Amino acid sequence: MAYRLSAVLPSGTKLCPKPNVSTPTAKDGKSEFTFLFDHRTDHLNFIASNRFSIVKERFGEIDLYAYFFDKDMNLAKDYLEHAKRYFDLYQKMLSPYPYRRFSIVENILPTGYSMPTFTLLGRDVVKLPFIVRTSAGP
Repeated sequence: MAYRLSAVLPSGTKLCPKPNVSTPTAKDGKSEFTFLFDHRTDHLNFIASNRFSIVKERFGEIDLYAYFFDKDMNLAKDYLEHAKRYFDLYQKMLSPYPYRRFSIVENILPTGYSMPTFTLLGRDVVKLPFIVRTSAGP
């Protein structure tokens, strides 16, 4: 099914990834976000934090984002450059990427997950030198 989600979060919180997000409305130190994920899927992932710094780049028709904690922002550009290489490789081998954006998201847990529009990597995992070359591809 397609999803439409509204969330009221503390001001300064960043949503990731945020497909088709409305402009947040702010009131009483909180912001309300509404977003739509119109690709059919059996589940929805929702990640929000006030600790992210964000870097955005473009690769063809795809917006690439890196959501990293401040102390790891030095890794963001390398992850985005490798993501571009992966997209170039996979789109030639398979087909065009069906979404408008892809995000690489750091979190506090020791994770390594891949979802349709983003990958979720733990703060200890992103620092491993081989991850960006072997496991971080979309």
